[in-house]
Amino acid sequence: MKKTKVEEIKAYEKKLKDIVSSLLKENTGRHILDSGGIGGRNWERNQDRNFEEEPVCELHVKGDEETKEIKELWVTYNLYWFLINFCYLDEETEKINAEFTEFSNSEEMKEESWIDCLETFLKNKKAKIYSEDYTYNQGGECILSQDIVYQIADIDGIDFTAIQIHNGCDARGGFTHPYFFKSTDGFTTGMSFVTASCSGYSPEMSVEKGDMFDMSECYCRNIFDSYDGCYSWEYQGERHKERVDFFDIFEFDGEDEDGNCVRCKDCGSKVDFFVMEGY
Repeated sequence: MKKTKVEEIKAYEKKLKDIVSSLLKENTGRHILDSGGIGGRNWERNQDRNFEEEPVCELHVKGDEETKEIKELWVTYNLYWFLINFCYLDEETEKINAEFTEFSNSEEMKEESWIDCLETFLKNKKAKIYSEDYTYNQGGECILSQDIVYQIADIDGIDFTAIQIHNGCDARGGFTHPYFFKSTDGFTTGMSFVTASCSGYSPEMSVEKGDMFDMSECYCRNIFDSYDGCYSWEYQGERHKERVDFFDIFEFDGEDEDGNCVRCKDCGSKVDFFVMEGY
């Protein structure tokens, strides 16, 4: 019995989660270019993880408990959720992945590295590559919890995103086999974009000052966006009409129960940090 469109979409969504989880746990080996370090390799650390139960992103902040000055602040975007949010599978990705698997296992290519297999495959397909990168080279501007190598290419008029996850320790080795997805708008922007938002109620504000439906009269709404992984921030809020600096409005709270907290100076509420989950 043929699946309905809804059933088909749900099946591909489940397969996407299974594929991404499998790639994150793929054993990429132990070799001279991938020492493993003290903490082990990514694929080793990933074996017992349940990605579905993990948060989409995590805040990391260091500061002075006395002055409340923020010294360091960064956000990591769980790679599992990033790929789930910005990639998808369909009949066309099924076909291209089957072709690539057959090609990679051919007598001609079976002894070659994954990167050589992918490059030769794309060349034979006369693919037009218009975006490619190894996120490790983006430094701190990339907020992904693990690095990836990706190539976005037009193959026979269809856009595919070939991805290899860095599952090793040393940046030079330990990459998974390539897998073809389709990616949505925001795929590259989402790797570096963070929003910090305060929506706390301030006793100093009152709906009596204006229209009771004007939330800016009773809520802070100090909002900042960062397009470079928390290095710089642009104010998007409503309360301050003039240009304000992130570190003048927000401060470190070392006494918070989780010890990893930023608060708004205007209203004292906790600041929430968000990553891009769609476009």
